This record gives sequence, C-alpha cells and structure tokens, in this order.
Amino acid sequence: MRGTIVMMLLLFSIANTGCASFKTSIVYTYTDMNNNTYHISGNKVRFDPVTASESSSGYYSGGTPFACILSEKSFLQIASLAESLLDASETHRTKRAMRTAILSSTENGSRRSVILAPSEARETLETLLASLRPD
Repeated sequence: MRGTIVMMLLLFSIANTGCASFKTSIVYTYTDMNNNTYHISGNKVRFDPVTASESSSGYYSGGTPFACILSEKSFLQIASLAESLLDASETHRTKRAMRTAILSSTENGSRRSVILAPSEARETLETLLASLRPD
C-alpha cells in the first residue's frame, strides 16, 4: 500500500513539472495602442476590445470579444515575442503616450510591466495576436 502511494505521488509530481508548469504559471497581458486587451495564459487567450462608449472618439470599437484555445506552438511563439519585448529596453518608455502599448507578465506573484513604443517586434506580436481573432 505504501509503495502504491509513493508511486502515485511520484507520478503526480512528474506530470506537474516541465513545460506544462511553465505554460500555466505565466500570464501575459497586452494592451494595444487603442486599449484593446489580450490576456494570454497557458493554452487560452481572451480578447477584451474597447467599445465605442469607452473610446476617446466615441466611435471606435475594437471589435468583438472572444476567447479561444491556443496550441502549444502558438503559446510559445507569443511567449517568446513577449519576453523579447519585455527585455528590449530600447523600446520601453516611461510614460503612456499616443501609439504606445502596455505589456505585462505575471509569474508566481511577480509582475513585470513595460510601456512599449512602436517597433517591428511589437508589430509582429500584434499580427500574431490579431491572427487569432475569429472575425
């Protein structure tokens, strides 16, 4: 009986390590220059667009909210781009101004957040995120 319990605990600990724990332990939030927000975690992405009543013009709408399941490949692409942008201090700004975006990551209670100026890397991330939209 004891051996069975030890074996089950060992299998459980192996199953909850490695890539899977990385994927579920980090959350990225990306707010674009229009204040549309993507929440990316593990195998999910959720898009919260700005509505016309929330926009500064009173007319702009970011589209339709959606949520979808991400493939491991898509998550790893997003994570790689996000980490590069978080580390690229030359594209960071100290104040939120027109055309800037916000990227944050939260992992194990620790949060990193940066204001991003326009850049090729940011455009690549935005293109990848936009490709997930159903409309």
